Amino acid sequence: MSTSIPAGPGSFDINILANFTDSFETQLLVGSAWQEFAGTIDGTQNGGIPIPDWKTLASFTYRLPNFEGGARWRHLPEMADVTSVTRPASPAPGVPAYDLFDVTLLYKFNDKILVRGGVNNVTDEEPPIVGGTIGQTQPGTYDILGRYFYVGLQLGF
Repeated sequence: MSTSIPAGPGSFDINILANFTDSFETQLLVGSAWQEFAGTIDGTQNGGIPIPDWKTLASFTYRLPNFEGGARWRHLPEMADVTSVTRPASPAPGVPAYDLFDVTLLYKFNDKILVRGGVNNVTDEEPPIVGGTIGQTQPGTYDILGRYFYVGLQLGF
């Protein structure tokens, strides 16, 4: 869903993207029982994939002719470890919900000079422990860099 709302001399944009996984069943062998993996994360060293029930991304941007300011929220829900399906008698701990917040600014001095910058992971959120092993996470899913700043300059010739 994306919408733009007039807001004084500028506009306010809202963009929300949500992904829902209703079911993710796997049958390991022909004739064996189907196993439901939706809402789980794999902490094995061979890098299994997370299959969250919900995954959302929301961005909010205020725009003026020469200025833009924005915020972004990234959310992953809590997930059970995959062992809750594969060995339910002794599962590894799951992961808690994970939220990241980012901010961006942009200023256009004229048609030839533009400056932009921002902060990703404003709250310096640590990635959760995956699979119950301290120091183990999924860098493709969680932010392993922590808070970082960036700035850019665009010059036209």
